[in-house]
Amino acid sequence: CAAPIYASAVVGGTSYGHIPGCCPSDPSPNTDPTDSTAASPSCARVVLQDVANTEELRVLRSGMDRAFIGLFHQGAETLLVPEATTMATRRRLGNDAADVLEVLLLRVRRAVAAAVNISSDRLFYSGSLLKRMDWPPPTGKWQVDPHHNSFNPHIDKANIASYDWSALLYLNDVGRDFGGGEIVFF
Repeated sequence: CAAPIYASAVVGGTSYGHIPGCCPSDPSPNTDPTDSTAASPSCARVVLQDVANTEELRVLRSGMDRAFIGLFHQGAETLLVPEATTMATRRRLGNDAADVLEVLLLRVRRAVAAAVNISSDRLFYSGSLLKRMDWPPPTGKWQVDPHHNSFNPHIDKANIASYDWSALLYLNDVGRDFGGGEIVFF
């Protein structure tokens, strides 16, 4: 939540500087912006363990392994933008994995709402992303940008105005399923 990251963020060659609704110094959206005594929103990270059970993780990872076949890679990243209720996602992931994805999206939405103390009905769903990081980066005909750096800092809200909160659900455990790869929040 350090403010300098906002001032120095460059997305697509554009420096966004102060991003309304994204910076810790912004007035709370639930207060009168003309009120100089209004409290600023707090920046916070909430870590929850065991959001998904072992079977849910197994089913979703298996579906992702199948779904990622034939998708393009950018450096170490392979991405899929799923919509759990669409037939295209169900065909790619399989019905069982799509069902688990739908359950987990709702569960995470409720967890975020509880963490920020609002009704889950007030959270606008801006989409989801299934992402796999492979090291070394995959090569071959599906690699479109072998030099893509997935580790550059970025501000989600600079790209999508409705990104007020982000949730990450890891489908594996560092030290058990992989080494390295921890995420850093600024």
